[in-house]
Amino acid sequence: MSWFISMLISLFVLIGLADYPIVATLVACTVLCGYCAFVLSDRIAGFMLLYPVLCLWLAESFTVYTFFEVGDGPAYFAVMETIVPRLATHNYQSLVAIMALAGPKYLNVGFLPTALLPPFFFDNPDSVVYQLMQAYVHVALVSLLLTLTTRWNVIQESYRVPVFLFLLLSPGYLAMLSYPTRHHVTSFAVFLVFIGFEACVRQLTVGRLVTLLVALGLLFFCKAGLLLFVLLYVFFRLYNPAYKLLTVGLGALILGVISYLYDYVRLLYDTRFASETIGVFRDASLGPLMPLYKYVMAIVSPFPYYKYGVVVNTIAYGGNWLLLLLFIPAGTIGLWMLYRMIRNPVKLWAYDQDTRRLFAYGGIMSLSILGGSTGFLMYILIFMPFFAPLFRINDHNVPLVSVLLSLLLLNVAVLLLNGESLFDFL
Repeated sequence: MSWFISMLISLFVLIGLADYPIVATLVACTVLCGYCAFVLSDRIAGFMLLYPVLCLWLAESFTVYTFFEVGDGPAYFAVMETIVPRLATHNYQSLVAIMALAGPKYLNVGFLPTALLPPFFFDNPDSVVYQLMQAYVHVALVSLLLTLTTRWNVIQESYRVPVFLFLLLSPGYLAMLSYPTRHHVTSFAVFLVFIGFEACVRQLTVGRLVTLLVALGLLFFCKAGLLLFVLLYVFFRLYNPAYKLLTVGLGALILGVISYLYDYVRLLYDTRFASETIGVFRDASLGPLMPLYKYVMAIVSPFPYYKYGVVVNTIAYGGNWLLLLLFIPAGTIGLWMLYRMIRNPVKLWAYDQDTRRLFAYGGIMSLSILGGSTGFLMYILIFMPFFAPLFRINDHNVPLVSVLLSLLLLNVAVLLLNGESLFDFL
């Protein structure tokens, strides 16, 4: 079965079951999950069929706020009220003016499918349908990535299963898709750039070049700042000892530009994020440990865990305990990956050609979190799939008990340093 046929079947399902929007989106997601499992041809890949069920469970678990209201939902839908009418009337000049004034990110291109598709297929869709449609868009994009990866053999077969399982079933991605978000499309663009570039390096064809250009264009609209890190990876990937001075010079120039932009962007954020703390350690000055702190806090956020009972009913989580608790295994997995890479970076990086490329790309792209605000998993989550091959590498492992113990100690440290009492949060 081809990807095109699978997409057609899923679209026919959405049209044919238009009177039953929840059933339609669930069946459409199941069709594409079945296609992914078929392409991967691995028994473990069959777990992808759980994806629609988990997404529905998460959608039905909101008790205080709905999908429209939780997280950045009000802001996203408010922006759509400005953009969608202009798209409908072909008023592209005003969109270009808005983009020039506020930047391409303001257009929220990644959120457009979530905003436009539910009312296109269904009459008066509710918040659950919008959330499931976002899940459908994500699995459609993931299935396309899998198709191109397999066709161009960009990632060896043994690593495809953990990478694409991570994109669908990891706790972090399930949590991300429970919010109105554009970051699932950003994740798609980041991954498509990697596929397109690596495919072009192997064999330059028109189709592969067009794919790369489309990916770069999409990344520009999703998060333009990441293009600099793509360029940094390109120099790393194409490094030639014969042109060592030129490569080093250009690399230093890129790093200088990135540093300058960070100093500029930093003014747009609360400077405490870079110099002091975000509220986890109230008066700590971390100095050179700040980069590591940012990685750890982004991975384990929302943190600390003992405050979950206080924040669960806020607009950030909408009374959804299932959503909030997903962040704990997501943080555990992220720390496990980080610990393994810190303990044996050279050996893991040089494990084989695929890990060298995947880990290098994921690592370089993840440097982008150092220039912005600290504190949310979604900032670093989109780079984690590139480290998913660690699930297939038995060498240089880190015991899961060590990760769980460190999380426990980190919670205790925050509690003590902030002078708080655990009983205040029970």
